[in-house]
Formats: sequence, structure tokens, C-alpha cells
Amino acid sequence: MNRMVDDGLADICCTTIHSEYKNCGLELDLLSKSLYDIFQEGKERVLNFIDEDADDELQAALKVGFKQIDSYRGYRLKL
Repeated sequence: MNRMVDDGLADICCTTIHSEYKNCGLELDLLSKSLYDIFQEGKERVLNFIDEDADDELQAALKVGFKQIDSYRGYRLKL
């Protein structure tokens, strides 16, 4: 999990779990631990960027209270 932290705001950019360990509840555990750490740092807001195909990650985010505020698509260009 990658957390980029700024004043008052923290971003969670994807929860990546090896396929062997998917559907074991690790997404929720990792997200909960990250939110605890963010709270301890005194942050007020958290943005969580979730791959639209990552249902386990989405379910974990919804379970802890995240609400969808936007949708986006990422693009890559190889130079």
C-alpha cells in the first residue's frame, strides 16, 4: 500500500495483495491499519484510489465508511 501524505490530507493509492492471499480479509486489515496510522498523524481527510476491478479492495473501503466521490481512468504513454 502506498500512502502519500500532505497537510491534513492522506492518499491511499491501491492495496495490492498477492493472488494467493486474496479473499482472506487482508484488504480490510491493511486498510484499517493504514487508517489508524493516518489518524495518529492527525490527518483530517483521506482519499482512497481503488482499481475498478478490485472488488475486495472496494468492499473493504465501503465497510470502513468510504463513499465514492468521483471516477477516473488512468492512462500511460511510453516514450
